[in-house]
Amino acid sequence: MSFTMNISGINPPPRQLTASVTVSDDTGLSRSSRRIINAYFADLTVEQTALLSRALSKIPAIVEGARKKHLEQTSREVRAAFELSVNAMNELNAQAWAHERWHEAVLKELSCISLADAEARCELGPWDARSDLLVLSHQGRSHVPAFQFDSSGAPAAAWITLIAALRGTESTPANWNILAWLLRPHPLLDNRTPLEVQATNPQRVRQLARSNTREHLL
Repeated sequence: MSFTMNISGINPPPRQLTASVTVSDDTGLSRSSRRIINAYFADLTVEQTALLSRALSKIPAIVEGARKKHLEQTSREVRAAFELSVNAMNELNAQAWAHERWHEAVLKELSCISLADAEARCELGPWDARSDLLVLSHQGRSHVPAFQFDSSGAPAAAWITLIAALRGTESTPANWNILAWLLRPHPLLDNRTPLEVQATNPQRVRQLARSNTREHLL
């Protein structure tokens, strides 16, 4: 930092000497700030000028310290955000892995037919396999649980109605969520699963599907 100092007066007492101070560009101050300082301190005593010089000489260190502190704070925030993102991704990956394992286990237990087979059966009546039935996607393949068909091989009316009730008209739940609901024991069904009760009392399951229980599917 440098100052341009112009002293005027002929042999006056030292405290009455006047000086104009010009702040250089390397102080770290903005142009407008330097202009204000130059205008405000245009007429100082030599003693005042010395005090001002000492004060202004500290500005670069203060500015640099503030800059480093800001960078350190920003760096900490970035690291924290990155760690949070990594943890979130790890959690999502763990959930995805768990879902994959659960999907595999369920499909081993369920009797399913292919989507092509289901579509062929639906062509015999006013049905659409993807719209009216529960179709489960896993590793690029589509599986249609066989419990949705009656003894003749056609889609069962009770299942068509139940699937429509579970899907509703808004915020359609995923098919795997619907299956999870069907396989979960429910207190209003005497702790039996909806899938089990559907075989003997489909109306009771349908009423439950149309109740607030559906919110747990979303």
